[in-house]
Amino acid sequence: MVSLIAKVLALSHIEPDPALHEVGLLMIFEGDFLNPYLDNSHDGKFNRYQRLNLLYYVSPDWILENGGNLELWDTSLKNTTTILSKTNRLIVMETNKTTLHSVSPLKALRLRTCV
Repeated sequence: MVSLIAKVLALSHIEPDPALHEVGLLMIFEGDFLNPYLDNSHDGKFNRYQRLNLLYYVSPDWILENGGNLELWDTSLKNTTTILSKTNRLIVMETNKTTLHSVSPLKALRLRTCV
């Protein structure tokens, strides 16, 4: 998977983190949200730099009006692009000093899950 993504994005020197640092499941519930933030930029031992973050959405039949969607911000935090947390969608996002992102407030009475 890592080799395929590196090839599609024309990136070199991409390696998986064998310790799976910062890997997990994010579940948000009604009213939950995440303010704009930057992802952790290093592995657990600070030996390697994290270049990509992969988000895979698994909540069935998700619609924009549910909220809980990914928001990408410009560096001024004035402009945002919303990306629907659509079922079976994989987001490959570069992680650096300018990749500010957030999760919009969840409005639905259901769980939004992302791996």
